Amino acid sequence: MGQRPSGKFIIFLESCYLLCHYFSSFFGKIISHQTGGLIMSSIFEGFKPLSIWKHFEHILKIPHCSGNEEAMGDYIISVAENSNLGWEKDKVGNVVVRKKATAGHEQAEGVILQGHLDMVGEKNSDVVHDFAKDEIQAEVKGEWVQAKGTTLGADNGIGVAASLAVMEDPTLTHGPLEFLFTVASPWMKKLA
Repeated sequence: MGQRPSGKFIIFLESCYLLCHYFSSFFGKIISHQTGGLIMSSIFEGFKPLSIWKHFEHILKIPHCSGNEEAMGDYIISVAENSNLGWEKDKVGNVVVRKKATAGHEQAEGVILQGHLDMVGEKNSDVVHDFAKDEIQAEVKGEWVQAKGTTLGADNGIGVAASLAVMEDPTLTHGPLEFLFTVASPWMKKLA
């Protein structure tokens, strides 16, 4: 899939804990919920950074269990194209997007943000949900985002959303960035 950045840093966005820690320390942005002000018309009103939650909300609408990641890959590509970024997709569906360094930072170490496109689809026995076609129904309870009777897909949906937010943000100062979005590995499909 081409040359990867010469840098040493690979960030695996696997959990909200890592995501919160990474973004609060590296980019100075904290994922938090504000109680006042209408930011967007969704269950994520007031959540910051807005761009992450905007993408996560969109991801919840895309069925993407293991083996059904094509629409997620297409969404990644559409965000890359809207941001005028180069991308490649291999024959199994893995997508890589490259973002050039900010002017003056071309010699900085590269960073790779990696996340997987699939989610584990599990539901309560009393819930009717078809993971091949139905959206995830999310809700906010207190400070928690959860799904109504199904898995939420936050592993790795929130990591993918964070990568997309970084991809399209023209205000960040950075060295070369590469975003790698992977489908479920063949051995995981055999376990399913």
